[in-house]
Amino acid sequence: MTEIEIAFVAKLKAAKVAFAGKSIRRLDIGIFPWHGTIELSALCVGDACQLEDIAGWPHYNFSAVQEGGWPEAADVCARMEACWKRGVAANDFFELFGAAMNSQLVLAQLEEFNRTEDFGVTLMNPDAKNSRNYCV
Repeated sequence: MTEIEIAFVAKLKAAKVAFAGKSIRRLDIGIFPWHGTIELSALCVGDACQLEDIAGWPHYNFSAVQEGGWPEAADVCARMEACWKRGVAANDFFELFGAAMNSQLVLAQLEEFNRTEDFGVTLMNPDAKNSRNYCV
């Protein structure tokens, strides 16, 4: 298990309590190597917001890594930012984190949530208007 997978599994386990009784439509993974941060955001059934406006979701950035809410990701984020400053391309990070989200361990944690039939996980390049989904 990679350190990224360990961090995702830890946060998803912790989030099960917060999302108990809710049906999740979308889980968005925001990767921002230039800030050294990861933002996990969830859109639930009944949330009054636009699907495309992730920052407007009621459960935007529930991971709160910058606020100390996700200690398992702190080292990953620091190393990601250091690599970014050394010139690693953004797409390399998106590929790496997308692969971790698709690991059997992380997918098993996602199966613990109440998800809608059209549930999906997205990880897009925030600087590319027509970015592909790195979780597909």
